[in-house]
Amino acid sequence: MSIRKKIFVAVSLVIFCTVGILLLILQYVLKQQFLRYAESSSISVTVLNKKLLAGFLSNNDAIVLRLTASKQIGTIADMNQYAAAEAQHLKAALSEELSNAIGFQMNNIQYQTETILFFNADMPIGSLFVAEDLNAVTGGTYRMYSDELIKNTDWYRTLQHRQEPYYIFTLPEHDKLYFAYTVQNTYSHSTYRKEGLGTLIIAVPIRQMYDLVYFYPLTEHSSFAVLNSSNEILFSDFKHDHILTGTMSIDHINRISVPDSGITVKLDNNKLLCTVQGLPKGLKLVYLTPMQDINRVVNSAAIPVLLIIAAGSLILLALLLLSTRYITQPIIKQLLETSNMLIKNAETQTALRKDMELRALQAQINPHFIFNAMDTVNWMALSEGKSEIADLVDAIAEVMRYSIS
Repeated sequence: MSIRKKIFVAVSLVIFCTVGILLLILQYVLKQQFLRYAESSSISVTVLNKKLLAGFLSNNDAIVLRLTASKQIGTIADMNQYAAAEAQHLKAALSEELSNAIGFQMNNIQYQTETILFFNADMPIGSLFVAEDLNAVTGGTYRMYSDELIKNTDWYRTLQHRQEPYYIFTLPEHDKLYFAYTVQNTYSHSTYRKEGLGTLIIAVPIRQMYDLVYFYPLTEHSSFAVLNSSNEILFSDFKHDHILTGTMSIDHINRISVPDSGITVKLDNNKLLCTVQGLPKGLKLVYLTPMQDINRVVNSAAIPVLLIIAAGSLILLALLLLSTRYITQPIIKQLLETSNMLIKNAETQTALRKDMELRALQAQINPHFIFNAMDTVNWMALSEGKSEIADLVDAIAEVMRYSIS
């Protein structure tokens, strides 16, 4: 692999790793921003819902207060027995008192509420009315009954065992939200008992919950539920099968029993962001938002930034490719020229060294050959008895030895 390619690959890896790290950081920052936005929105919605519910609940409390302060009701409640002739008159008087108590309130008009007053069957006032179960009560703006048939119901027992004189609940048979209040009377001397003068029920159609509580979904698939102080689901919008296929389990309810934000729960193998808003009368508004929706929102916000980063990276790589070509090409050319020159010099030096070695060898061989030849001639002359020739050859050899040395 050439140097230019190695540089290009190394820088490309650095760029891609940097882009990946930046993308992860961007997703984390956007998710934290979304969660902070959800928390701030939750606070704003909580303030709004408290105001909306406060108006409705204050109207309910006003009805209870007017019944508690009704001198007419207190006088009738203290009567030990009722003559048959006046029973109808007393019932009309009590009906008028209840009508007056709710007549100044707008809940029955705005929210289509129904008001039911169950008088204590253990008191003489309870004998003026027929006993009826709450499940069987239908129609009418306001009605009065004896509480004999409701004393064994779960909701009534729960109301009597609560420290607060109210309880909010629903019944499976009806699409209504029930606000139950224990009613006392300050003018009666016989109502100061746990169950009081009776029980006031204010029923609101479930569809009116959208007017009582403002639901602000964070994402398209956000769902919500209204829980009472016992963590019982009063109303829910869990219409998405991928969020819930039924009601919330006790374990999930216990996890959100304390209002908090950012709790992650797992329902039907789906991770959900759970935010809880505390409302008056112990009510809680629970939002469930799929984490998939949050990730989708975060990713949709990150995609444009990612495209910009990717485009910038491609431009940077193109510039890098061009720059490496213009930067490395002169360097490579210079390196090639230097390499060729070094090779040529090395070849020249090698040829010169061989020539010198050959010349030195020749210089060593030639004198010895001549001396041997002259020495041979000298011996041949001596053997023939021609001493003059031998002396002449020997003299020439001496002169040559002297000149070479």
